[in-house]
Amino acid sequence: MDSSRAAWSDLPTEVHHRIIHNSSFTDARRLSMLSRHTRHLFIETYVHRLKVLMSSYDFCYDTVIPAMKFHGAVMNGPLLFALIGESYIGATDTSGLDFYVPKGTIDSFEKAILEKTPYKRIDIPRKFDGTELGIYEVGGDTGVNSIRLYTNSSQRRTFTIIESQDSIATTAIFLFPTTLGMTYLTWNGLVSAYPLMFLKGYGIVNHLSWSASKRALAWASKYAVRGYHTFNDFGGWNQNHHCGLSPYCGRTTRKLSDRSTMRLPLSHDISQVDCIDDGLAWQLASRAFCYGSTEITPSTFFDKVPGRILTSQGLLIGRIDT
Repeated sequence: MDSSRAAWSDLPTEVHHRIIHNSSFTDARRLSMLSRHTRHLFIETYVHRLKVLMSSYDFCYDTVIPAMKFHGAVMNGPLLFALIGESYIGATDTSGLDFYVPKGTIDSFEKAILEKTPYKRIDIPRKFDGTELGIYEVGGDTGVNSIRLYTNSSQRRTFTIIESQDSIATTAIFLFPTTLGMTYLTWNGLVSAYPLMFLKGYGIVNHLSWSASKRALAWASKYAVRGYHTFNDFGGWNQNHHCGLSPYCGRTTRKLSDRSTMRLPLSHDISQVDCIDDGLAWQLASRAFCYGSTEITPSTFFDKVPGRILTSQGLLIGRIDT
């Protein structure tokens, strides 16, 4: 490592910048650890990319980020795939933004970010039988209280504001039907609950029923056309793991503060990413045990695990799907 640092430091700044700019997210992040200067270049590169992506949706970074900070909101969706995903194939996405906000803040957040944009709120589309499309389901075990859909007709862009069922925006994210949705942007950084899988284009199911709900199927389809795949259990990704203890196993209880969560600052003047609720813990809803696992935790091996979320405020949210 010392020799690598020395060799890297001997290169001109322009070369550093060019290498980071042309590297994958994973490689660029590794390079950012070599020096404070390289970390600065990494942040500069990805903040610039984020600004460009947001601009392509007619959003101003300097308007949206302060609004997210004030409201405790987070951003999710294909835009983040385009920012850091290494398997992403949806470069022409027209529905790339999902904002998650705490319960009771959707009106003020809408007002804060829509000013001077060409977006208008529209009705949620419905199928011929009158039922809401799967990705717009609310209530029940979705963690979602309400959803608003907006469109920019001139560019055919859409985005959503998703209101959580409680005072923490991210609880709805950890009730998402796949871990692919558990990567999000806060006002000062990127958070990913399962970064190694996400960056390679994989996720794990987060629902119990073998006959997946229309919501789960809708999201699986949405991700599939963008180059992402969801496994039934962690055994599809790594058969040789300790079921119930390995951090990426669906039967393991995790915390946002643990070492397996990626918390990446995207600001030069902060050292800690605001995860919204740093103490949040969760366990996925696991409908299958991990076939092929060489080490088993007997208490969790044979039964379905219903999944749950525990916020730092002591709010326990259990799954109700069967």
